[in-house]
Amino acid sequence: MRPVVLAVAATMLIATTYGLARFGVGLFGPRLAAERPAVAGGFGLAASAQFFAYCLAAVGAAGFCDRRPGPGVVLAGLTATAGCVGIALARDPWLLVAAAFVAGLGAGFASPALVRLVDARVAPPLASLVQATVNTGTAVGLVVAGLIGFAGWSIALTWLVMAALCTLSALVPSRSARLASPSAGTVAASGRTRPGPSEAGAARALLRPASAAVLVGLGTALVWSYGPLILDGAGTVASPDVAWLWIALGLGGLLGPTASLLADGLGTTRAWRLLCGLLVVALLTLILAEQTGQAWWAYLAMAVFGFAYMSMSSTLILIARQSRPTGAAAATSTLFVALALGQSVGSLGIQTLLDQTGPALATAVAAACCAVAGCLLRRSRRS
Repeated sequence: MRPVVLAVAATMLIATTYGLARFGVGLFGPRLAAERPAVAGGFGLAASAQFFAYCLAAVGAAGFCDRRPGPGVVLAGLTATAGCVGIALARDPWLLVAAAFVAGLGAGFASPALVRLVDARVAPPLASLVQATVNTGTAVGLVVAGLIGFAGWSIALTWLVMAALCTLSALVPSRSARLASPSAGTVAASGRTRPGPSEAGAARALLRPASAAVLVGLGTALVWSYGPLILDGAGTVASPDVAWLWIALGLGGLLGPTASLLADGLGTTRAWRLLCGLLVVALLTLILAEQTGQAWWAYLAMAVFGFAYMSMSSTLILIARQSRPTGAAAATSTLFVALALGQSVGSLGIQTLLDQTGPALATAVAAACCAVAGCLLRRSRRS
């Protein structure tokens, strides 16, 4: 399969498993609350369940996806589809939480499988760019989700359509995965019972990036889980226009492939710090939008957030691949699990802050988490 075809197919799988199945609850939160008031009480736990499910799937997929990415791709499509169907049918808070959990599994299977697949099928000079491009599939999915939101369908039909897209997106990557057999060296390496010194060093090298990823997860959970609800509740963005928030975020995120250019020009550490700084700017702008009631500030905040977040997650992939070139899927899973773990905890913690202190202070705390994350990484020869 040509690199461009693989890049498009893999991008579509990320678009559906992340942009639709995983983050759709945040986008359609106001619609869910309006059409099914009984499920509104489960939003915070559902958001946390999605992120926690991602952690479980990514951890479980890390080992076998380095050797056989095909099953990971298939599981990504199946779980994302099943989760979307479950949300379409959920009329009870606990059913919503359960369905959101299943939907969150899809993204956890997709990321490590596609990292391994791209590395196996794309030559090294293009691999970094393709990895960054595939990672911005989330942005594509957010734009698609926003456009679906404007269709005016019922919430049940909306999620059933997204379920169908999740199924279709897994077909081409799963076929390519069957053709991507690991090299003998990789298989031999995976069979060792004890990690070598270089692997132990790589694990230590991931400690600081993982800690930084947890903090970024804590901060960014506010936008993913509650952004539309906060702005809709404050009257900053009218309910019919909430989908524009996700479209603005997605359009900003489409610039995510520039992360490889930033890393090449600045080094991964400086690029990381810059992107964390932009996340802080986006969150502070969100406060301005909520306080002034000006919708344009909200759209600007979401666009900056989209660019910074997608580029930041692409940078995490680059850090992972630098640390463990022969185990990129496992390293990527480690950092993405750290990010999702922070988001899982953050979704619950931010809900408490929103209830007790209001959106302004909750958003300021989220911004502080991103600021601290930007200071954690140390410069190294490879960064």
